Amino acid sequence: MKHSRFGLILLLAAAGGWACHADPTDSFRETGERIITDPSVVLLDQGKNTFVSAQLVDEQGNQLAVDFDLSNVGSGISVVRNSTFLETTNGSEIGTTKRFIVTAIDPVSTTFTLSAGGQTLNVPVKVVANTLAAASFSNQAPALGDTVTLTLPANLKFTPDAAIFFPGAAGNPVVTGFSADSTVMSFLPAPGTDTTGFVSGVILAYAPDVPLDTLETTGHKLTTPVVTEIAASFSPASAAPNQAITVTAPGFKFLPDVTVAFATGAGIVTSVGADSNSVTILADPGASGAGTFGNVALDFLPAVPLTLTSVNTIAVSTTPLQSISGATPAAAPTITIPALDATNAFYDTGTFTGADLSLDQGVGAQYYKVVVADSGDYTFTVNWEANGADIDMVLCPDVTCGAGAGDFLGTGVDQPESDVRTLAPGTYYFDAVLFAGTAPAWISFTLNHAAPSE
Repeated sequence: MKHSRFGLILLLAAAGGWACHADPTDSFRETGERIITDPSVVLLDQGKNTFVSAQLVDEQGNQLAVDFDLSNVGSGISVVRNSTFLETTNGSEIGTTKRFIVTAIDPVSTTFTLSAGGQTLNVPVKVVANTLAAASFSNQAPALGDTVTLTLPANLKFTPDAAIFFPGAAGNPVVTGFSADSTVMSFLPAPGTDTTGFVSGVILAYAPDVPLDTLETTGHKLTTPVVTEIAASFSPASAAPNQAITVTAPGFKFLPDVTVAFATGAGIVTSVGADSNSVTILADPGASGAGTFGNVALDFLPAVPLTLTSVNTIAVSTTPLQSISGATPAAAPTITIPALDATNAFYDTGTFTGADLSLDQGVGAQYYKVVVADSGDYTFTVNWEANGADIDMVLCPDVTCGAGAGDFLGTGVDQPESDVRTLAPGTYYFDAVLFAGTAPAWISFTLNHAAPSE
């Protein structure tokens, strides 16, 4: 027993001595040192700042108490030591983590360097643009028709579908192209521009996959002349009802969907010249004054539709119209069907002496015969003197137009009433219905022919 006890004591003594003098991790402590930061890569919005924490760690990840040197701060950012981080009452710092404040000034991809314990680390910084304050316009007060360029600051590029707009302008600018290096946009500004621009489709040259918001040309405003009038000439300027009036306006184009109304009364566009330099219209009986044209454009800026008031005026007489409608479907006159993509229109006396035979069962009706030779989409529009009458539209499939038959067009409450139907070749009877009120002195009938929709 004594022999065994003595052997145990020796063993424990040897073990205790090994434990006190031989840490198996000693060989790794303070070796393989490296600098780490949080975050490891800084992605920061322009004008913003953030904290970056730095540590020196050994091979096991143990944090070592050291100071850091800051150097090689790239252009477009600023980096300063946050000296109040873990500060003690006597002004010194504790801990093994040091903190720096990074501020983004310009859109750049750059670095700054941290050094400690014989180690160095270049910390990447990518600044995301949120303004185009450093961009420039070639001309901030161009004449209408002048091409303006917008040059981006360094490290930004335009995508092929980039666009620019100016709130409050008469329309959006027309982008005419980009420089070979995608840093310059050329465009034609719209009339009435008087604000900074907002640009979409800009990317970071050093991080093209990072999405950017629409960017404002902060501090850079564009101003263009205002256009409110069109020097339209009416021929004739004094017309009878149903008399075609030709309108021309040098320096302007009439777009395919041009509209016109007058100070008193409305107008109907029946055709636009092939060169868009003229338009043919009819005007309501008694229409007068200046015309307001929608969807017209400056000839050098056809992509920017404008609404303009004419300098000149018209006067349309109220000469009584010759009634052409029929009191029954069988007595209905055949109206002219317009060619494809064309419009036919006319004014007629509002008699409404016929009985409404259709499903609408109004207090009066007048009829027109529609003979369709080609399948297509036909838009029917009826307007009338603003006397409070309620006019409806019914398209009957045959001459009986019996009660319960017919296709009700429009809403029944609008003025004018308008609706489109795809029609096969055949004979139809259009029933203009006085549903309620007193018969108006006149109605207008407009028929547009388009290719059949699929």
